[in-house]
Amino acid sequence: MKKMTLVSIAVTAVLFSGCSQHLGNFTALSTDAYNPKNLDTKHKVASNIETDTTSLHILGIPIGGMVKLDQAVSDTAHEGKGDFLKNAQVHHYWWSAILFGKSGYKIKADVYNTQD
Repeated sequence: MKKMTLVSIAVTAVLFSGCSQHLGNFTALSTDAYNPKNLDTKHKVASNIETDTTSLHILGIPIGGMVKLDQAVSDTAHEGKGDFLKNAQVHHYWWSAILFGKSGYKIKADVYNTQD
């Protein structure tokens, strides 16, 4: 009986699990062409923009594909109406609840538009 209880607890822990990881603090991030001469305060278009780029999982299969870091960086720049991220904090996370789950990147950064 004790073995069955331990197995049940282990299976439940695996099926209802999640994880979050801080990937790092980045001075600069961009997936587009940018003009480095225009990295000054007058080209800053948004401060502390936060985005959450996610992928839904059903039975462990990502619907619409796995989210990639470059996609999350592009989404953040687009959300802030710019092309360059400065002082970015990047987190990756995932969770699962038996049939459904979610994974993604959460980015918080200052956004610059250098295309003047």
